[in-house]
Amino acid sequence: MKKTLLMAAALLLLAGRPAVSEIVYGESGLFALGTGSTAVKVGPGEHIPGLTVSPNPFNPSVTIRVDLPGKVKLRIFDAAGRLIWSGAPDRGACVWNGKDGRGRSAVSGVYFVKAISGLHSVTGRMMLIR
Repeated sequence: MKKTLLMAAALLLLAGRPAVSEIVYGESGLFALGTGSTAVKVGPGEHIPGLTVSPNPFNPSVTIRVDLPGKVKLRIFDAAGRLIWSGAPDRGACVWNGKDGRGRSAVSGVYFVKAISGLHSVTGRMMLIR
């Protein structure tokens, strides 16, 4: 019951933000997405611009640019919340070739990229079209 109440409170908090256009829940947790490729920090806190995805939609690869302080980790999830790929940007940028961690081509669809640096995280949405 406690987990359900916390989830409801988080949804109400996120839904009240004008920058939030979509809220997605998957195996990896709750994502609040803004318009375009800029995302909103999940949980209490302010809007953090810090993630650019281009081109979007993409085929066969996409460039992910991150502007967060400190060492950044990137995670790419499918629409079901499953981890597809993880890595780190080099000098603030990373190219994802549309393949999973085992080298298999990802299918067409919506993917979420999450950049994590210390206490900061941003999430963006991107679409792969094969």
